[in-house]
Amino acid sequence: IGGDTYASPRLYKIGGVGVWDAIAVHPFTRHVKDVVGILRKVRKTMKQYGEGGKPLLATELSWPSAKGKTTIGQDIAVTKQQQAKNLTAVFKLLAKNRKSLHLQAAYWFTWLTYDKAHDNHFDYVLFIIMENHHICDILASCGGTATYMSGLAGSYGVATKDMYCHTNPSLPNYLCLTSGSDFGCTADPGPNSTTCTKTAWGATNIVDRLEAAGLTWKGYMEDMPSSCYATDSGNYVVHHNPFMYYSDVASDATRCARVVPAGPSIGSDATLLADLGSESTASNFMWLTPNKCNDMHSCSIHQGDTYMSGLVPKILNSTLFKTTRAALFVTYDEGYDQPIYTVWAGSPAKTGYLSSFAYDHFSFLSTVEANWNLASLTANDRDAPNMAEFFMGQPSRGASTQPTAPFPLGIVLGIAIPVAAVAILVFLLLRRRSGKKGSPAKPGASESGPAKPPTRGDEGADEDEWEI
Repeated sequence: IGGDTYASPRLYKIGGVGVWDAIAVHPFTRHVKDVVGILRKVRKTMKQYGEGGKPLLATELSWPSAKGKTTIGQDIAVTKQQQAKNLTAVFKLLAKNRKSLHLQAAYWFTWLTYDKAHDNHFDYVLFIIMENHHICDILASCGGTATYMSGLAGSYGVATKDMYCHTNPSLPNYLCLTSGSDFGCTADPGPNSTTCTKTAWGATNIVDRLEAAGLTWKGYMEDMPSSCYATDSGNYVVHHNPFMYYSDVASDATRCARVVPAGPSIGSDATLLADLGSESTASNFMWLTPNKCNDMHSCSIHQGDTYMSGLVPKILNSTLFKTTRAALFVTYDEGYDQPIYTVWAGSPAKTGYLSSFAYDHFSFLSTVEANWNLASLTANDRDAPNMAEFFMGQPSRGASTQPTAPFPLGIVLGIAIPVAAVAILVFLLLRRRSGKKGSPAKPGASESGPAKPPTRGDEGADEDEWEI
């Protein structure tokens, strides 16, 4: 009997009474708790037809570890990790209810559907967000000074035309990345404090989509004093922690426990690195916000590059990244000039790859949603091109232009200011004299004879004259 619990009465009605020795049920359902409910309904039907004493077996206990909907018409696909968690939970539940169900046996199996290999690129993703730089501030190939991050881009896949969220400053970009909208924010206010953040407060966000699909998530914040800390403290600033801007995270104790300090001390990422030690401690979706020195917001590019040169190799060499399909995504919140540095790394990512196809922050959401078959959050991420081309086996979008540095503002000002100063000086020195016609000088009382001709400067002018 499949997941349709009405199948058993139909079988009895067509003459099934006394035909079989046992009933085997395939209790396909999205939720673990519903397995027992299905079995109870089947057992009730068996009693109704006088076969309450026959054995009941729960067979094919599983959840498909895949992307997409199954052919039975229920969207019950989960990750491999969640499949294991569901099976553990359901066997505990069946053991607890075995006597009341008269359950004789239960069987499980691993269920991998076809489309997983074709559409799902990673099982884990770690997102690291840096701050406030144009791509050519970073990439050495177009004038940047971040040596390590330039090498990372050259080794893996770099997007050279990622246009962030087309807005400044930081907060609206963090909101775009986690909920598909900037909500009209044009500053960095605290959570639920202004019109735009009050709108964000009640918005559906990526956490909602992940949990609904049975996926795990965790946010790591450097220098945050304690979990779910909602005000600034030292080099931790709350507007770099987007999870605090959603009520169903910030006001939920269980979810708040998943927004944690990245490490036990200033600048430490030890907690994150420890979690990458195994699949059991890692989350499917992980977010890291460095402190505002390490992320280049308040300190130099050299400082941020040195920080990344110490952290990223530890990430890529962690157990999770070496033994599973774990992807690393590194980007900048904004650049005050387009585009920004964006790189995909890890075993699922292509190596030595460059794309100049136009993306933005919504494309990251689109990529995550496509990977795990999540519903879009807004029209922005729904319509954004996903970044599948950066993963092994996926076709290129056919654009691979190297980035070019914008004409430096310092040079523009260095030329424009002196030129403007000279122009103003000339304008002040070059004045137009509009004279009136002069009349001959009359002899004074003590003078006799004809009047003297006027001296230079005293005479009137029949025409305008210019004088330096």
